[in-house]
Amino acid sequence: MFPHEGDTFAEPLKVFQLCFAEPINNKDLDKGGDFDFTVIPPNSPRLGMRIVFQPDGQGVTVYPGVVEAPPEGEWTFEWRVTDAVTLEPLEGVTRYNVREGGDPILQPTPAPCVSGSTPSLTTPPTIDEEPDDDGPDVLLLALLTTGAAGAAAVIALIGYVVRNRVGFWLHRPPERKNGDGESHH
Repeated sequence: MFPHEGDTFAEPLKVFQLCFAEPINNKDLDKGGDFDFTVIPPNSPRLGMRIVFQPDGQGVTVYPGVVEAPPEGEWTFEWRVTDAVTLEPLEGVTRYNVREGGDPILQPTPAPCVSGSTPSLTTPPTIDEEPDDDGPDVLLLALLTTGAAGAAAVIALIGYVVRNRVGFWLHRPPERKNGDGESHH
């Protein structure tokens, strides 16, 4: 989890991350899901946020809204999710401080959580952690391949239908004229 209870930062956090040992319920997110996240600055209203669940349910990243004049003092991050299998609620509260002289924040987008991590083991990423963008985008390649195969199938189907309608056959026997060949009565 990032942040940890009692951490002190020089400015408000721009990202929170929770990693779980077992997958959490990330079904029906488009219908509201069964989760709750809250970021509460000291003496201020709650912040809006963007929430991103990992597809495998191993983690969630929360991006709170921006505070124009961030107040110093104790901030609170509250969370509640449900277990993917039992749907039992999992919840927690982390309090951290924002004040002059606190730790600087060096956070790009955190790395995805991996299976086997626990809710409190994720450390804050540093600016040195660059994503590995050297390899091909496998999802994009898979989608392009699937699209090309689908397009080829559609073209083949259209060709087959047109060929049957027009009656174009390469090895069609020639039509017989009256009086040629056998007659069947």
